[in-house]
Amino acid sequence: KTLADVKVGEKVLCLDRLGGHLKHASVLEKRNQMGTAQWTVLTLEDGTKLELTADHPVQPAQAGKGNTHAAGPFDSGTGPVGAGALRPGVDSLMVLRVVPSLVTGVETTSKEQERVFMTVQQPERHAIFVA
Repeated sequence: KTLADVKVGEKVLCLDRLGGHLKHASVLEKRNQMGTAQWTVLTLEDGTKLELTADHPVQPAQAGKGNTHAAGPFDSGTGPVGAGALRPGVDSLMVLRVVPSLVTGVETTSKEQERVFMTVQQPERHAIFVA
């Protein structure tokens, strides 16, 4: 299911930053908005591409090659950054496999496209996983 198809009241898979495990949280608010924005395409080392707004908050895991301790969103020691600020070859993101995946590319462009905004139960605690 795409984010555009998620409805208020449904549950989405999140990382519980307090407990450090996966859980489902209810969607409390959702809206779609058309307009021009800066968009970033992130490329991960496994070939996965994620398209999100450049200012969308993401939590770098900062676990590069050779680093055996993969810090997660709950213990990385740093706060979220805008997706466009990720550093290819340096920053990693937690993916649904719950292992860090190295960011190998970051491209930001401006275009008009629908954006989806979503709020989940306890947003400071729950980080939404997007597959």
